[in-house]
Amino acid sequence: MLKRILPVVPVALIALVAAVVLGWPSKSEGDPQFKNVQVLTDLTMDELQDYMAEMVEHLGVKKCTFCHAQDKSSDEKEHKVIARQFIKFTKELNEGFFKDKESKVTCYTCHRGQEKPINKPEEEGKAEQK
Repeated sequence: MLKRILPVVPVALIALVAAVVLGWPSKSEGDPQFKNVQVLTDLTMDELQDYMAEMVEHLGVKKCTFCHAQDKSSDEKEHKVIARQFIKFTKELNEGFFKDKESKVTCYTCHRGQEKPINKPEEEGKAEQK
């Protein structure tokens, strides 16, 4: 039995050293903590958390629970499903029309720190008065 294991040891050791030196995969799609990530799969865990924190600010909501249920991988909250659609939409705009532009579309572009998008000048004035 030892004769069968010995040839595998150097390969396993090289793989372990390579994983430590090069780092484990850090994209959100490979982390079980980030189940059901469908749109932002190109982000690392840190980038995904930063993106989510920006969304909280851009929408003027108090907590992650505005979109997320206790089980963050769940799609039971409609706001999460809608947010996912708009993330796709803004990515398409930024990778297409705004590709070579300095300015990019974000949630703040329409929401201006409010739960509901502000799309009329009179609504923006009301939001500033709050």
